Amino acid sequence: MRKLRNSSNRNGRSFYIEEKGYADHNLVKTEHDVLVKTLTQLQAERSDWMSKVNKRDTRLARTLELEAVLEAQGDKLTEFNDDLYRKLVEKIVVKERTKLIFQFKNGLAFEETYTLKRGHDIF
Repeated sequence: MRKLRNSSNRNGRSFYIEEKGYADHNLVKTEHDVLVKTLTQLQAERSDWMSKVNKRDTRLARTLELEAVLEAQGDKLTEFNDDLYRKLVEKIVVKERTKLIFQFKNGLAFEETYTLKRGHDIF
């Protein structure tokens, strides 16, 4: 294998292989630019992917924490438990008069629909 050496020409510095006609500078530059662009795109995609993985890992950890809280509760609930509510629920969003969105502290959410009977709200 031939060792590359730097040499100069009238356009500045070039590689020995360019000087001997083995490579076209414009072609090499174009390919380099394409590779740099591809690398930048892949790095951005990797960053986005890693962010999603970290969010998923965080959500999983918070879900396991909430599961532990529920398991510690033990029995079925027969009445409202303010302490449990504060540990589990981030907020409740009123979407419509008969639709609520419960958002949990682990990031999960679910929508609950209830019906109105005789002017009273009943779940």
